[in-house]
Amino acid sequence: MNASQKCGAASRNRKLAVRVSALSMGINALLAACKLGFGLYARSEALISDAANSATDVFFTLIVMGGVLLSSRESDRDHTYGHERLESVASILLAVILFAVGAGIGYRGIAKALTQSAEEIPGAAALVVSAVSAAVKAVMFAYTKSAAKQTGSSALLADAYNHRSDVLASLGGFSGILAARLGVPVMDPLAAAVICLFILRAAVSVFWDAMNKLVDKSCDPATVQKMKEIALATP
Repeated sequence: MNASQKCGAASRNRKLAVRVSALSMGINALLAACKLGFGLYARSEALISDAANSATDVFFTLIVMGGVLLSSRESDRDHTYGHERLESVASILLAVILFAVGAGIGYRGIAKALTQSAEEIPGAAALVVSAVSAAVKAVMFAYTKSAAKQTGSSALLADAYNHRSDVLASLGGFSGILAARLGVPVMDPLAAAVICLFILRAAVSVFWDAMNKLVDKSCDPATVQKMKEIALATP
């Protein structure tokens, strides 16, 4: 592949990454609005917490887009090796934001569980919205992960795994709302606390992946051995 072809491929990958990120941001904004509205209407702490999670994802995706655009810039006098590591910097910012939001959601959920009354039972609409959210996020995870592999974007891959954690969070919220409607109202705010665990796990995963790239962590022994075998098999 010559320089012109490489430049064309990089441009196509950048456009795909930005298109996927823009779609992700739009869907997250719509989900956040729906979850907040129905969460307030149905009196569901789990759904309101999930709305906060989706709202954070909008900012998450904005940082992803910024990282993709900045990292694709060509090398210059001050950055002779290019700007690719700016994507890792963007991923670290994402991880910090995710961790802060997760901790806040967990604190709110536990505090609400300690003061929950038997009359505070969430409405059926909260169940439907949680189920739809989980389904939409599952589709977005598959789509974004495929695009991340195609473009080689670490920030886009981080966004994909954030979608996956959102699927689990929505399913956790669904379970809590269902249990609350079946006669255990404290499960709704406890589900909000459980959602925070998925968010914190995603934050730590994104952070370590970005840090490993920034400090040039070596490949695992199996990958190194395979590289040696391929090299030695080539005349």
